[in-house]
Amino acid sequence: MHKKLFAPLVGIFSLLWGAGALADAHAPSATALEMAAYNGNAQALIQLLVLGQNHDAQADTALGTLYYLGAGPAHQSYTAAFKWFHRAAQLNDPRGAFCLGVLYGNGQGTKQNMAEAAKWFARAAGRGDAQPDFYLGLLYQNGQGVPRDYATAARWYQKAATEPHNAGFSPRFIYDATEGVPFDNAQVMWFHISKPIGEAGAEEGRAGAEYNLGLMYLTGKGVARDRVGAYQWFSLAADGGNHLAVDNMKILARRMSSGEIVRAQAQARLVAAKVPRS
Repeated sequence: MHKKLFAPLVGIFSLLWGAGALADAHAPSATALEMAAYNGNAQALIQLLVLGQNHDAQADTALGTLYYLGAGPAHQSYTAAFKWFHRAAQLNDPRGAFCLGVLYGNGQGTKQNMAEAAKWFARAAGRGDAQPDFYLGLLYQNGQGVPRDYATAARWYQKAATEPHNAGFSPRFIYDATEGVPFDNAQVMWFHISKPIGEAGAEEGRAGAEYNLGLMYLTGKGVARDRVGAYQWFSLAADGGNHLAVDNMKILARRMSSGEIVRAQAQARLVAAKVPRS
């Protein structure tokens, strides 16, 4: 039985994919080729391989994704996925760096190494997407690959929750409410749904950060204990579709005065107005 009020979120890796054929163009983009290859176009995979060998970071990341999934003509191989994500990350591609961090965290295609996971999440973090910011915060909160530091975790959660985001490059994460489960015990679940690659990815990372900030304000870890702040962040996470946040708001509301709830709601509206959800 999970303790709903205190259960941290642990990520489960899942990519968004959408239907679509290769558009007629003289030089199709790596994204268009990725979509075409996913839908079975072998020529698109060959074109990506040519681009990838010529130091095209987006093509490298696309190839990593295809081999991770075993999508279209690409045979599923974590080793190949690791190779291409690593090339992309070395070329400073944030999506590639983020995916490489996931592989290190899950021990897929390489030996599990949480310090390396933290390193590559840090390379991708702070660049306008909630996912790496959230995951770097999670590692600091749990002391995985980095020293446990609640204040640093809170800063990364704050960044994930309050800066404008570009949801276009990051894979989607689904969050599990299992308490204290490390990356290597997380069940990988793939959801192929008809949305463009990366759509809503940042929103889900943002809701996770908001939820964990609520927990930190509730417990006083990394920030000063504050029921109003906790309710505020749970409220924002609930708006982002986090069901645990809804339950926690109900529990927390029983301990708060009506005035405190009104203040929390007002603070949540201010944040939502400054950083609207896409």
